[in-house]
Amino acid sequence: MTSCRHEPGDTLIEVPADNGAVTPKRFAECTVDEMRKALQRKRKPASSKPLPAEDLALVDEVRDSVASRFAKADPVRVQVRNHKGKTVVDFKGLPLAELAKLAEALMAPTPTTPEASVQRGSLQA
Repeated sequence: MTSCRHEPGDTLIEVPADNGAVTPKRFAECTVDEMRKALQRKRKPASSKPLPAEDLALVDEVRDSVASRFAKADPVRVQVRNHKGKTVVDFKGLPLAELAKLAEALMAPTPTTPEASVQRGSLQA
């Protein structure tokens, strides 16, 4: 089925029930609460397991190193998330012309714990 953004009434929405079962329902028949549940289900993270403290400490060092090379007004952001049980770092808003600054930030030595140094070495490989 194709959807039309001007007439979304026939678009099927996957509405989750309280028991976790998903039922397709026409947009026109959905309540606001059902739409919220459907959106929440789609936005649910791949894993909600907390990230290891060592990983978060390393990300903080990387974030500080990156931030020190860009102006506060620059839109550069370092984000961390849990993706299927693995710590993932995303770099956002980085101008293409500024890639050298990012490489410099990632290669810069920082005061770290021995575990973070080993992990940081894997970033350089």
